[in-house]
Amino acid sequence: MLWICGKVYEVNAMLPNEDRAGDGAVNAFFREATERLVPMVEASALVCAVVSGDAEGAMNVDAKLAVEVGVALLVGKPIVLVAHPRIKIPPRLREAVDRVVIVDPDSEGAMDVLQAAFEDVVAKNFDRIAAQAAVRKAAAELN
Repeated sequence: MLWICGKVYEVNAMLPNEDRAGDGAVNAFFREATERLVPMVEASALVCAVVSGDAEGAMNVDAKLAVEVGVALLVGKPIVLVAHPRIKIPPRLREAVDRVVIVDPDSEGAMDVLQAAFEDVVAKNFDRIAAQAAVRKAAAELN
């Protein structure tokens, strides 16, 4: 359910008929996220989410970014958000991630900036990352 401007909406009622039956593109997207994205995020040390935007600096809000960041938050993974200097990152999104890297991907040294950010975030979250890996290993051994 969604609550928007004081009104409650049933999400399923907002979907096309084929998605209500489980056969449409929206459900295919949900299946892909559940079957592929969640396991990939769980197996990773951190998530790097790349924000795109328009020439005026407005951030593009897309479902892929929302799902990637949402899954990372739900499973407790560190998040590095990467954006071009012209993109305006909303304050709430900045608060939700571990690091915001503002870098022009075409600039010299951009990869070094990203590498340093990844290393720093992993180092600061090492105990949590190691604990999650140990739990995954133990679960795999049980199966």
